[in-house]
Amino acid sequence: MPISPSVTARLQDYRRYARTLSSMSKPDALRAVEIGMQNLAATADYPDPLRLEWTMEADSVRDLASGSVTVEKGTWRSRWRSTNASSRSLP
Repeated sequence: MPISPSVTARLQDYRRYARTLSSMSKPDALRAVEIGMQNLAATADYPDPLRLEWTMEADSVRDLASGSVTVEKGTWRSRWRSTNASSRSLP
């Protein structure tokens, strides 16, 4: 069963937020992320949460395979491009 990109984005956003919390609330928030990943992995028929995470990461960079990607937010702009290590010549 495919997982909605919005669900994975929200989970990743919450993980980033949880890492900024104080030492009192951070462990509980990170545990909530861990439980969420376990539930998503089970729902999507992944054998474990790590494989789900690998799939999520692969999906997030898949657009780099077709060339460069530019992200703009306000006056800020960032451009990423992938490099194919096998096509580079050695010195």
